[in-house]
Amino acid sequence: MQYTNRTDKSAVPKAPPVVSAWRSRPHSFSSRSEQPTQFFALAPARPDHFWSRFTLLALAVTLLSLFAAALGSYTLFAQSDTIFPAVSVMGVKLGGLTQSQAELVLAQTAQTTLVQVQIGDQLHLLSLTELGYTLDGPDLAHEAWQRGRSQSSWSERFDAFFLGVELAPHWQFIDPIAQASLAQLAQQTHQPAVPPDLVYQQGQVHLTPGRPGQRLDESSALEWLRGQSPQGVAGRIITLPMVPEEPVMGNLAEQAAAANTHLRQSIVVPAFDPVTGDHLSWSIPSETWNSWVIPHRDPTSPTGFDFTLESSRVVAYFQMPQEALTGTQTLNADEAAMTLLTAYTTGNWPGSLRIYHTSQQHIVQPGETFSSIARGYGMPYPWLEQANSGLTGLYPGQQITIPSPDLFLPLPVVENKRIIISLSQQRMWAYENGELRWEWVVSTGIAESPTSPGVYQVQTHVDNAYAANWDLWMPYFIGIYRPVPSSDFMNGFHGFPTRGSSQLLWTNSLGRPVTYGCVLVSNENAAALYTWAEAGVIVEVRP
Repeated sequence: MQYTNRTDKSAVPKAPPVVSAWRSRPHSFSSRSEQPTQFFALAPARPDHFWSRFTLLALAVTLLSLFAAALGSYTLFAQSDTIFPAVSVMGVKLGGLTQSQAELVLAQTAQTTLVQVQIGDQLHLLSLTELGYTLDGPDLAHEAWQRGRSQSSWSERFDAFFLGVELAPHWQFIDPIAQASLAQLAQQTHQPAVPPDLVYQQGQVHLTPGRPGQRLDESSALEWLRGQSPQGVAGRIITLPMVPEEPVMGNLAEQAAAANTHLRQSIVVPAFDPVTGDHLSWSIPSETWNSWVIPHRDPTSPTGFDFTLESSRVVAYFQMPQEALTGTQTLNADEAAMTLLTAYTTGNWPGSLRIYHTSQQHIVQPGETFSSIARGYGMPYPWLEQANSGLTGLYPGQQITIPSPDLFLPLPVVENKRIIISLSQQRMWAYENGELRWEWVVSTGIAESPTSPGVYQVQTHVDNAYAANWDLWMPYFIGIYRPVPSSDFMNGFHGFPTRGSSQLLWTNSLGRPVTYGCVLVSNENAAALYTWAEAGVIVEVRP
């Protein structure tokens, strides 16, 4: 075989335009170059209109299937109680629901659509239903079910099935529901007016200003809600009207004036000295006793307060020396405090404060004896001896104790009655409320058993007392003092005594000393005195 070396590539035939394939064999290291052998294959061609027909046919089949499916679905929906798929109310899709299901959904829609209600400075969240707005569920559900059925046009049916239909909601406003919600809101948001009040500060009553309040205007709010569109209030902040409430003044100004008049007054303290028979008084200034006041607010009181006094401070006041008292005069602080507290509470003094007397010291003068000193201070000498027990005698310059005259006044004092006896005049005067009731001639004790001068007190009453020392029966006996502190024997008033049940003594002796220390009056006068002079009446025996 002869090989020809071809270098002209243009002489090589071109490959067919449709299919080409080639192989190359491995090159040898020969000096001759070899060209690969080429093979050609031709594919048969198909016409383009074949594919167009096929596509159109497939599309037609698909459309017919979809139409058949849609028609079938429409027929099923039209024959059922189900609402068409694209029907909605207020954005809530009702498609696929029965009428009863749609009613529930519509009711829930009104209940879950919230409104922010501003009342005063409070913000409340309420549903449309709570505000009185309710959807007419049955009517609206039936309208939704009818949309797209036989009575609808084909365009409406198409919209209800595919494109979408938004029905207008049917709202109802129910007054009782709105009224109930507004009443509850009114209760929750009520800001009651703060009335003015009275306060006690540093001894004065002050009137504090009140503060107006406000409440929900339920009637105006109800009228406003009736005129609103539910869609217009949904999701908004609505403000309901408030009406002011003015505080009630009452009679606070009058009470404050009355309280301050009371607090500016001084407390006048009356006191009585049963020993001297003197009445005295002094004032406690308001700036002093105001610091004792404990105020209790009492709107029913004319002063607006029930004022009481702190007892410990009152006691402390009476424990201090009082300028009105002189010499040995003093007060029982607890007793005085109780009397003042009672008087302050009731507005009336139950009686004067009793003035007491302290014991005192005496410097013995030349020639003085227990008897003379006791007579000078107005007491039986055995009481002076008892107060200075242990002394064997007296000497000039010696200091002895004079006991308090209150030892002879052990009972509460009857302030408005007083009996005065004059030893020198042998007379007696009985006073009541400062006026003379009786003046009688009397007889007092003889020198060997004298009636002791001093201030004493009616202590006992015995219809017919017996004196064993003298074997005497004493009618209408009124005991006034014990001559000896360690003895129960008493000197006092009585009528004409008897001895041995037959002897009537001293009937003609009135006007001169004849007794053994008692004060003798006639039987008639003794009977009157026995009834009149109750226990506690002061009896002053003067020299």
